Amino acid sequence: MSDSSENSLFPLPLSPIEVCWLLEDSPSHPMQFFLRLHLEGQLQRHALEAAVTATAARHPLFSAVVEKTGRASWRWVAAPELQIPILWQTGDPALLPAAERLDITKELGLRVIVIESSDTLSASIFLQIQHTVCDGLSTSELASDLMTAYAEQLQPDATYKYKKLDPQNLRSRGTTGLSRKAVAQWLWQGAKSLKTFRKFYKRKPVTLVERPIPAESDAMPPTPPVLIRRYSREETVALNKQARAANTNLNGWLLRNLFTAFTGWSDREPHQIFRVTTPVSLRAASHRACPAANIVGLVCFDRQIGQLEDSDALQTWIDNQIAAMRTDHRGMVLPMLLRVLRHWPEKLASGIRRKRFSGSALLSNLGPVMTTCMLPKKEGKITLEGGLVLEAVEFIPVLRPGHCATVSACLYANQLTLAMHHDPRMLEANEAQELFAQYMAALD
Repeated sequence: MSDSSENSLFPLPLSPIEVCWLLEDSPSHPMQFFLRLHLEGQLQRHALEAAVTATAARHPLFSAVVEKTGRASWRWVAAPELQIPILWQTGDPALLPAAERLDITKELGLRVIVIESSDTLSASIFLQIQHTVCDGLSTSELASDLMTAYAEQLQPDATYKYKKLDPQNLRSRGTTGLSRKAVAQWLWQGAKSLKTFRKFYKRKPVTLVERPIPAESDAMPPTPPVLIRRYSREETVALNKQARAANTNLNGWLLRNLFTAFTGWSDREPHQIFRVTTPVSLRAASHRACPAANIVGLVCFDRQIGQLEDSDALQTWIDNQIAAMRTDHRGMVLPMLLRVLRHWPEKLASGIRRKRFSGSALLSNLGPVMTTCMLPKKEGKITLEGGLVLEAVEFIPVLRPGHCATVSACLYANQLTLAMHHDPRMLEANEAQELFAQYMAALD
């Protein structure tokens, strides 16, 4: 991005959802998530460092920090004096590094940690991202650009294609992409559904285990505790067949079996409610050229524990809920509510900070990742000059207050990878392993 383009973009007010993520960020629950790229082959240090710089230039919010402009208002400002930190370590690339909380008011919203094997024949690139900057889908595009920029550094005379981006499109990141008429119709339908909304608001879902939510001063351990299952191509095909046999898609199948795993593992009472939150992309045609940003909403699946035992009924309910959410654009509820509440910014800020429970768990399905990367592939895996191969991609989702565990899914090279990020202050390591095993057994 040129200096003139940057100067014309910033300062840029935070969108309502960005304000929400900013205010939720705390030492106890950093609003950050991770993408890990597993590579086979030797990494060229200078090439990767140049690629990180080039990638950030395509996504302006990674070159900015948040500045407070009032008692409850903030904006993005360019921070040309700051650089994205790239930390190089030697060790086992399969292990996760310590990732201290990012302070978006003082630091850029991206930290890169590289772990190389002692023989330098394999490595992992760990992208630590502050959620105020962008959502998970944007991270996939960020990684695609990083791999492409790295390939350019290896072969500067070659021509590589990128997805076309327009930095000025960031100004529309907080919009719905719907016409005024469609928004008016949605608001009218919403007004008629206020009774349903009040019922939702009054519900009291519970955490997976009866333990206190960590206080804001109780800092999250820096190394994210994560359990991972990578399916082979054949196993991924089989999982999709199981979903189709149940007359659903993979997303519905993953959600059903997550609820089933909770039922078989938790000792909560039948009348109590589990709430699983799922992010929903709100991208429209008008956002096609938008760089990395938050264009996302949240939907909630609330179910009494006693209603989770009938798997067929549970699947039917989930599929009906998903269909209704698409028709009613329910993912827009949170962003639209935040847009209204921004007219009372101090109440909005105090309300978000006071709320210390976000649901029982989260399921984030990115779907196919690295799809905008136009580099050569072999058996679906990105393969670069010199034999460097991107073997696998893992997405590690954010842990919000109350979430004992969050689960992510992503598909790369036709292989599904599931990751469960758990809170070690609420779940012991053996409990997390038992829960993850219960989930894997339900899926298998």
